[in-house]
Amino acid sequence: DLSKRIGVLASTLLGEPVRSVEIVSCGTLASGPGAARGAARLVQNGVLAGLLQSAMAETVNLVNAPVEASERGIGVVERTEASAEGWSALIKVRVTGAKTSRDVWGTVFQRSGPRIVRIDEFEFEFIPEGQVLLIRNRDVPGMIGKFGTILGKMNINIASMQLGRRTKGSDALTVLNLDDEPDKAVVAALVKEKNIISATPLRFS
Repeated sequence: DLSKRIGVLASTLLGEPVRSVEIVSCGTLASGPGAARGAARLVQNGVLAGLLQSAMAETVNLVNAPVEASERGIGVVERTEASAEGWSALIKVRVTGAKTSRDVWGTVFQRSGPRIVRIDEFEFEFIPEGQVLLIRNRDVPGMIGKFGTILGKMNINIASMQLGRRTKGSDALTVLNLDDEPDKAVVAALVKEKNIISATPLRFS
């Protein structure tokens, strides 16, 4: 479910307890046939289930997620927008902690399934499934080769890659879909390198 995957991703990127979340259902989720069946409410519950997944030992699902979020004092704002930024349907989520906020947008392609299309200010299209590694880096020559070299030495194969950046020479966000899970040693080797700011592994179930 895309909404749950967005919640998992947003919570992981935030890296601290969630204090509040804003969930926006756009396009056909707000005004199409799905809206009459409570599509926006299903989106909200899915996002909350994803946000809480790593924080709870017991199972979180679409039914109990709103209650669990309320009990943890997480403020929830839900709204709809007619515009979907050029997509037919779009889910926009902003999570906020004590120190920072993170934005994650996602949509579903009719033939090829769910995609994450934006993280913060970075735009791209990647499949939220399996093992993923998100690398924040300076946009300088040689970075892609450096990722490949480090991961190759650790016997980790890159299945696919997406790169988002604001402008030439600014920060960039690289999303790698991997065949294997990177351990702490891999993450440490990456962040030791000049021009690599952070490396965040995540597995979508």
